[in-house]
Amino acid sequence: MKTIGGVALAVTFIGLLLLSGCSNGVITPAQTSVATSEPVVELAATERGPTPDPLSAATPSLQTTPSPVLPSTPPRPPASTVQLASGDGPSAAGFRANPQRTGFFEAEVGLDFGELKWKFEVERAYQRPNLPKYSTYPVARVQSSPAIADGVAYVGSDDLHLYAIDTETGQQKWRFLARPVEYHPAGPVQSSPTIAGDSVFFGTMANHLFSVDLESGEKRWQFKTGGAVLSSPAIADGIVFFGSWDNNLYAVDMETGLEKWRFETRDRIWSSPAIAGTSIFIGSDDGHLYAVDIETGVVKWSFKTGDWVSSTPAVTDGVVYFGSFDNNLYAVDAESGQEKWRFETAGSVHSSPAVAEGVLYAGSHDGNLYAVDKKTGEEKW
Repeated sequence: MKTIGGVALAVTFIGLLLLSGCSNGVITPAQTSVATSEPVVELAATERGPTPDPLSAATPSLQTTPSPVLPSTPPRPPASTVQLASGDGPSAAGFRANPQRTGFFEAEVGLDFGELKWKFEVERAYQRPNLPKYSTYPVARVQSSPAIADGVAYVGSDDLHLYAIDTETGQQKWRFLARPVEYHPAGPVQSSPTIAGDSVFFGTMANHLFSVDLESGEKRWQFKTGGAVLSSPAIADGIVFFGSWDNNLYAVDMETGLEKWRFETRDRIWSSPAIAGTSIFIGSDDGHLYAVDIETGVVKWSFKTGDWVSSTPAVTDGVVYFGSFDNNLYAVDAESGQEKWRFETAGSVHSSPAVAEGVLYAGSHDGNLYAVDKKTGEEKW
């Protein structure tokens, strides 16, 4: 965390990138309305045994129960009155600060830096012994960014768990093994969690999004996709929005875990959604930034760049800011999708921009951090 102008700025880093190409072209969105339902086996969220091997062929004999009948969801207000939540509750703070993903915390921090207060060590991280060097992320310890509410930090780990840690003492409150059912392999948790109401939401590399009770660490529901979920969820008006490596942006009911709609792109989605007004903004490895209607999942516009858009966009004052692997930072009008300016660096821009006091901050694979005027796109330093 860095301090700029007396305000804390959260910056997230992700590990090595897949060395595969991407496809570009005209996109035709595909919407479906299929509710996802799976058998549910209750697991002990505070399990303390050794981390299981996720590729184990052993299949324990378990008694499963069908998913419970879930209550109907109350009618949602019109889109013009959508309520945003990125940590909806007292003293909540999550990935990139707010639903617009500006990366800018309005509150003063008031911290004295310099001394280590505490450190928390997770369990061993799972490392596949025959993993090709660049086939996927190298499995590290903690690549998720924490979300904080009421003195508890919630963070994922490559040891297949989500942790709840007391921010004052550094003591573990609980941990949740991110495994859908006993016979299904767990996955590293690299998605940054989002807090809303009394639940925490996060994705795993084992193709699931989870909802877990904040207080107890017990699973509420799980939602299965066709690919890894590294995207960090955003929540608006009771709906969880997130991307997956199965190329889809999903909208899932926050209370029930049932799918509302999905929007299909032509490549993986690493990017996390940003929400402003009635639109969701998200990038795809197909080289586009998309603006998608929050109610229907229908694309409003798409903006084509020259390479992957894995950067998470920031939205402020009617403008969407994001980076691309074509080496550029972009500013695009949020309503029309028209380019306002672009700023070229000497390397790929995987960094998610942060905006504060009229300045856009972003890193580049050329080794520099840039400060750019958010209105003109001119470099400050």
